[in-house]
Amino acid sequence: MPDEDVPVSKQTMGENCVTNEKVVVVALPVKEEQEAVVSLLQEMGLQVHLLTSGKQALITLEDMVCDCIVMDMQLGDMHAWELLGGLREIVDLRRLPVIVITNEQAPIPLNNVTPLVRPFAVARLKTLLHKIL
Repeated sequence: MPDEDVPVSKQTMGENCVTNEKVVVVALPVKEEQEAVVSLLQEMGLQVHLLTSGKQALITLEDMVCDCIVMDMQLGDMHAWELLGGLREIVDLRRLPVIVITNEQAPIPLNNVTPLVRPFAVARLKTLLHKIL
């Protein structure tokens, strides 16, 4: 049978077919977490914009559209709540999924904001991303 007659399965296309071309902003201050998260996102076929501060995130997101934000609860220059408050002025947080990496299990009272408690397995982050993207 010629190759063009072979149906393309999800396996052939790879699991990245859903995430290709999507953009994720990562705002994490810890280098080891940055490397692990960025590596996973790139393996998933996502475009990554790595930032290390809340101020960088606010400036970047004024001019850029993204599909998801992965951020730390406490960035060097601001707390996640402060960053989310600033983001409300420039993006619709009801439509933008946010994953907040935190040290303690605490409910986050915003619909599209999902906590990810340390220590976390990279597989858990991958599962979350597949659900929200």
